[in-house]
Amino acid sequence: MKKIALSLMTLVCCSRRRRWPPPRRRCRRRLAEHNGPIRIAVIRNLGSDDNTTQFVAGALQEGKKLGFKISTFLSNGDDAKFQDFVNQAISQKYDGIILSQGRDPYSTALVKKAVDAGIKVAVFDTAVSGEIPGGDGQPAG
Repeated sequence: MKKIALSLMTLVCCSRRRRWPPPRRRCRRRLAEHNGPIRIAVIRNLGSDDNTTQFVAGALQEGKKLGFKISTFLSNGDDAKFQDFVNQAISQKYDGIILSQGRDPYSTALVKKAVDAGIKVAVFDTAVSGEIPGGDGQPAG
């Protein structure tokens, strides 16, 4: 009986085919297929305090490790400037945008606009209301 179970297990394991490459391979393939460096805009609506300095330094360091081109924008609590930075990133067709400390209602509209433009968006301590079409369904903020 043990031999039969072992044989069946071996057969099942050996006959399995991967339908998709593992996530790491998919990521490498997408990076290789991408035209030019992946550009990420990090937009933060806080002043240049220690926390912001660490946040931006970490984003730059991790982006460099991945081979990304990271651009950082600090609006120092100026909501109009924050919105302008996000709109610039959308019009310049960044591949991704990381928003930090954005406020509702304008953050929701900006995230929707970026997603509609095909830009990946991640938010941190940013108020976003409702469901974002094309989003991952994870709670924002």
